[in-house]
Amino acid sequence: MSHATINFSSSSLRRPITINAVFPTDKTIRDDQFIPEKKPMKTIYFLEGMTGNYIGLSNYTRIQSIAEDYNVCVIMIGGENMWFADSQITGNFYDRMVYHDILKYTRNTFNLSDKREDTYIAGFSMGGFGAINIGLRHPDLFSHIVAMSPGLSKDIILAAADDEKSGQGYLADSYRAMYGLKDLADFENSDDDYEYLARKVMEETPELMPRIYLSAGEKDELLGCTTAYYEYLKKLGWKDVTFNLQKGLGHSWQELEESLYKAVTEFLPLDGGFRGNWIEYGPEANYTYDNNAHYAIWYDV
Repeated sequence: MSHATINFSSSSLRRPITINAVFPTDKTIRDDQFIPEKKPMKTIYFLEGMTGNYIGLSNYTRIQSIAEDYNVCVIMIGGENMWFADSQITGNFYDRMVYHDILKYTRNTFNLSDKREDTYIAGFSMGGFGAINIGLRHPDLFSHIVAMSPGLSKDIILAAADDEKSGQGYLADSYRAMYGLKDLADFENSDDDYEYLARKVMEETPELMPRIYLSAGEKDELLGCTTAYYEYLKKLGWKDVTFNLQKGLGHSWQELEESLYKAVTEFLPLDGGFRGNWIEYGPEANYTYDNNAHYAIWYDV
């Protein structure tokens, strides 16, 4: 398993940015085990939550093991508490950073598939909000959206005040700047309104409706808005939407890890059963020098 931290220049933010990535391209494999066809890799673009950055998923979850088991590249992206929005007011374009800069750079630099059916966007909390919005704004790029405990804060944004903090910790002025709004009421039916975006995709490009996976913990304060959006999509007639309830869990890394594992194993169309790590075979294997001749690294195969 290769783990890389990468700095490169973002035209959307006009400065260098940092992303984290895991690439399951250096597996140690047996010559008699199943070996999938060598081809450009399927990719999950993962958006971090509020107060987090590009390194959190690697630090707090078993994402490397998941990527290796299911033969998928994972690109981890921080949002700097800006909710992955574009704003003419601030001059920061976080949506474009993801769908243009990061997709283009990673595909040009690494052996990643450029096919829609192999490209997925996921996120937790603030990142879940971003995954839904970016996935729906660009359904031609992403075939699957995985939103775990998404911070679907439309009601909070519309009700934010100028003289006190809202429930999300932002003043009205901050929301106006972040989303490039003259008035908070303009959030309704904007390109950051996840309800409007779902309607827009259904009306304009129904053939490109992404499959959507929503998840939240039983004790998560964002359970209500997540289930409400699930019901909204079902009522709208969304073709393929799944909801997963994580029993007994709150807004936590454990919730994120278990939700992501379930999405990878049951929702995303990945290649399972391809773990090359020797530990899979246990200490009873009693490897010797001669046994090593029956092993190779996947990039040599």
